[in-house]
This record gives sequence, C-alpha cells and structure tokens, in this order.
Amino acid sequence: MWSLVVGVLFLLVFTSCRSRSIDPSSIEAKLVTGINTTCHDYSNCTIRLKDVTDFDWDRVYVFEYTAGQAEIEKVIGVPFPRYEEFKRSMIFLNGGKLVYGEANPTESNVS
Repeated sequence: MWSLVVGVLFLLVFTSCRSRSIDPSSIEAKLVTGINTTCHDYSNCTIRLKDVTDFDWDRVYVFEYTAGQAEIEKVIGVPFPRYEEFKRSMIFLNGGKLVYGEANPTESNVS
C-alpha cells in the first residue's frame, strides 16, 4: 500500500513540474528537490515523505485538479479550507484532524 502511495506521489510530482513555479517551502517542492538531488538512478530510488515533512501525520491524500471541494471533504472527512479550484491538493491528517494542506498549480516548476 505505501509503495503505491509513494509511487503515485512520485509520478504526480515528477510529471507535474513543467512551467509555473511553486512555493519552494511546499511539500511538493521538497519532494522534487529530494528527487533531483538523490535519485540519479530513477529505477532504484526512495524518497520518504516523512523525511520532507516537519509535522506529525498518519494519513496523506493527493487529489488531482479536477476534484472539487465537496468531493475532497467527503473523502478526508473534515473541512478543507485551503481548497483552490483547478489546483492539485495534498492533504495531511493526524488522528482525523487536518494538520497540513497545500494546493499546487496543475503545471508547476520548482525554481
């Protein structure tokens, strides 16, 4: 299960970094930086999400830009006030409470 989550995160982050800049302090930017500095052999590389977060969490959700706020909130079970239309959302929960969330452009580039 975790390898699937990490694989999906890797694909989302790696394939989405194209044209617009994202906040360099975002989790997505930290993942991209980790991939760029650590993964010289992409077939044999591990980036641990826990290593790029500085808060406690037990669940993470990643949504494509097409997911609406009501759909996201139904899945995560709590309000998501940081929702932004047409942006991909990465949401972290701990004990069923929202501890971190970010919305990133559909096409982005870490500068």
